Amino acid sequence: MAYSNHVGRLLVVDDDIELLDVLCAALRDEGFVVTGCSEPAVALAALPGREFELLLTDLLLPGSDGIRLLEEARWLDPGLAAVIMTGHGSIPAAVAAMQAGACDFVLKPFRMAQVLAVLDRALAASRHRADNQRLRAEVARTQAELLARAAECVGPAGRLVYATCSSEPEENDAVVTRIDALRQREGSVDLTASVGTDLGEFDGGRPEPDLDVPICR
Repeated sequence: MAYSNHVGRLLVVDDDIELLDVLCAALRDEGFVVTGCSEPAVALAALPGREFELLLTDLLLPGSDGIRLLEEARWLDPGLAAVIMTGHGSIPAAVAAMQAGACDFVLKPFRMAQVLAVLDRALAASRHRADNQRLRAEVARTQAELLARAAECVGPAGRLVYATCSSEPEENDAVVTRIDALRQREGSVDLTASVGTDLGEFDGGRPEPDLDVPICR
């Protein structure tokens, strides 16, 4: 039975062609976008520009192994999540693969429900990390914009403004908009940035202690 929440772009690698075909077909039925490869070199060649979210690979591969493939794939795409498939006798090697950066492993033979559960956890963790990286980049961008506005806005007759650098890009855009509006109305402003507080305009007052980080005065 297919579950609509199983969505993601997968690169599946296994030299057992029959198993590879069955696994890829089953994953597509569950809603995943899947590319299957039976050779590590072919899998690596498929990575650039394809925006895979997760590598699902067998541990034992011809001329290589899953750990080496994982390392080379992560070199090409540092954000790529990975799950290792292995037999019962290779559990120590699977643990080594996790130490090399794999999110998890599944033991062969496996049930499809087991694979789906592992893939969902790995994808959720990978997307959470990606979201955090995106938010940090947005905050850094807004901090740079606030610094640029501060350089333009400072003047001797200005009003002191306290502004927020938030983890929400929409809030940061609102801060920049209000600073521009205040500059147009007042002619110039002195700007102080704080993290995690609301934008406020103060006529000679001060914000709560330990919340403001001066940009310029």
